[in-house]
Amino acid sequence: MKPLDEQLQSVLKRKEPPEGFAERVLVRLETAFPKRNLIRRTIHLWRWPVLRWVAVAAACLVAVAGAVRYEHQRRVHAQADQAGRQAIQALEIARAELNSALEQAQRITVQALAAPRETKTRME
Repeated sequence: MKPLDEQLQSVLKRKEPPEGFAERVLVRLETAFPKRNLIRRTIHLWRWPVLRWVAVAAACLVAVAGAVRYEHQRRVHAQADQAGRQAIQALEIARAELNSALEQAQRITVQALAAPRETKTRME
């Protein structure tokens, strides 16, 4: 074998831990992490069926409130679109009426301007 392979085998060879190693690790873990941290308390609360049902009910309530809000917004947008269409229609009607009035005024003006000429020609 190559010297590098021999060195790796000797370094990575299984060794038995010293006496009391497992106990020392467990003691260090207990002192490093308290038994009742926030995550454990929260997980413990989920064991109560009432809290699970409250969480499910809250999620359903949020979903229903979101659906109601969405429907309200959809109706508001629909009403705004309808109001916009009605405003455009009203403007088109007003434009048509104004054009009609303008044409009538132009006809009357043309007739009024032509009338004095006719009276002058008749007088002569």
